[in-house]
Amino acid sequence: MRMVVLKAGGNVIYPRESNHIDRDFLQSLGRFVELHLLQHYECVVLVPGGIGGELFIKWGRQEGCTEPELDEVGCALIDISALIISRALRSNLSDRGLVSPTVPKTLDSLSQALGKYKIIVAGCAIPHALTSDSLAASIAEHASADLKLVKGSKPFGGESSFYEDAACHTISLARLLAYHASLKEIEKAGHYPSLDYLCLRIIRRAKLPSTIVLKDSVVEWRPGVEVQEIAINHES
Repeated sequence: MRMVVLKAGGNVIYPRESNHIDRDFLQSLGRFVELHLLQHYECVVLVPGGIGGELFIKWGRQEGCTEPELDEVGCALIDISALIISRALRSNLSDRGLVSPTVPKTLDSLSQALGKYKIIVAGCAIPHALTSDSLAASIAEHASADLKLVKGSKPFGGESSFYEDAACHTISLARLLAYHASLKEIEKAGHYPSLDYLCLRIIRRAKLPSTIVLKDSVVEWRPGVEVQEIAINHES
């Protein structure tokens, strides 16, 4: 079965600069999955980010929560997002039967849903994942699937040193990993720049075919329109 894991982080669902859930984006995301991705894949596993993670993790850290406890907070927020987005997709898509009626929260329950439904919104099926990035990468590794990460903007603002071409169509995995290795506090909950370092390690380890899709590309997509993606290059 040809599958793709599509991750849409909390910041593209609830942008920091606004004060509301971007329901227009979620409707566009549903259309993108149903009318575009299902033309190329037999199954799409959607992994949402948790809403308000930065707020709750900061609060928990101030009150003395341990890093593992803060990771639990992040996992709980992902589960909440997954439940609501699953219901939204079943309401908005032309064929609600495409979407699994339950949100898998373990790899076993996810495996049971595969083959039964075309679209599955996954909860935090792998509790040790740092963020929705690494959760999506772990699920893609488990399912031998492609990985697509929806981001609000180009990672690192399109900083040329990370990219292999002037148009920023290809980003170097090796350069990203080297940058992460130089950072402090990288293993703390809520601390990751643009791309979670654990996600990048999983991409390298599993040799996952991976791309970054910009939020605007999802919103603006229409049938017949080519989707602009940023490829993550394993070789350089």
